[in-house]
Amino acid sequence: MANQLSVKEVEDIVSEAALNERYSVSVTPEAYKACCVEIRYVENDQLAWRKRSFEPDFESALRHKLAIYA
Repeated sequence: MANQLSVKEVEDIVSEAALNERYSVSVTPEAYKACCVEIRYVENDQLAWRKRSFEPDFESALRHKLAIYA
């Protein structure tokens, strides 16, 4: 967890992304300074992708998914 991004850093990455209007993204703070990022379909609120900041390769996976859903 030494390389874990802070909630603020994750929010900054998300705010820089230009997500397609069909999707919404949320950053939810969790215990131990972790957070959960969810990308959902706006139309039916179904989950498209979820990852927690303590999981391996979080930052690269987040940037990759934000690019896909742009």
